[in-house]
Amino acid sequence: MSSSIQKFLTCSLIVSTMFWALPANAEECEGLGDNPDWQNGMNAIRDAFDKADYDAVLLKGEDLSFICSRSPKLNYYIASAHAAKGSYSDAAVFFEIAGDATKEFETAPELVQKIYYGRYEAEHPERSEAAVTALTQENESLRKEKTLLSKTNESLEKQMADLRSHAGAAASDNSDDAARICLTDKLADDKAGLWTGVGVGAGGIVLTIVGSVLVTKMDKYKHTGFHEEQLDAAEAAKYGRQAGSVRVQDYKVSEGYVAGWTLLGAGIAFTVTGAVLSGIYGYKVNHDEDRFALEISPFGASFGMTF
Repeated sequence: MSSSIQKFLTCSLIVSTMFWALPANAEECEGLGDNPDWQNGMNAIRDAFDKADYDAVLLKGEDLSFICSRSPKLNYYIASAHAAKGSYSDAAVFFEIAGDATKEFETAPELVQKIYYGRYEAEHPERSEAAVTALTQENESLRKEKTLLSKTNESLEKQMADLRSHAGAAASDNSDDAARICLTDKLADDKAGLWTGVGVGAGGIVLTIVGSVLVTKMDKYKHTGFHEEQLDAAEAAKYGRQAGSVRVQDYKVSEGYVAGWTLLGAGIAFTVTGAVLSGIYGYKVNHDEDRFALEISPFGASFGMTF
């Protein structure tokens, strides 16, 4: 028997057992706040989940299901553990049970949002995985670009120090005052453009970091309400429900998540713009009327000036 079939039968058996136990456990769900076994068990589940010990969460969740199998919080932890282990089909089943139970139990709005968001992610795992992969690749690209820009800035600072030293030595040569003044003015303009590019690039890095933090920390979806849908017989059989009208949550992409991607895009644009400006004006500084000879390599830099 294949592993996928075994997982399906196991999940079906657990869910069926939970539904058969509802009448017998109906009174057990009363007074959970005063039940020490329930409180200790939920604390153990929460600690195991925080430590990413998902097998322990599932094992303790199975024990607590004999006390109150309809608890939204219990089924949320069980579903989240399945999702963390990559068992998205099992996670979707328990997220649905948790969502249905919120109509019976008084549930905090934050937990309701997590339950419906988790159900959506479990039913569409390919979208979440693709987004995480894209974000990881983007962060790695930004990290490399930031490192390169940092090395470029260090090299430019060293070159500017050498330039000031050579310019000071050239100031003592009274035989070429006019050429020196013209060269200094041109060099000052090019240096201003160079540092403008560096500043724009640095600002882009800041925006990129802020955008990345918002994208990774903000909830992607925001609960906006509910609407009624008709569940046909085939879909009802698939989810273990009765055919007819069902209540479905409405949600939209949160403003914070959109703002994060906006800042991320702006940061990348500013970073690229700063790099281009630095390159253009850096080239001008290096080749200003062929009076400067500037060579940069990964191992160092050399500078020369002719009059």
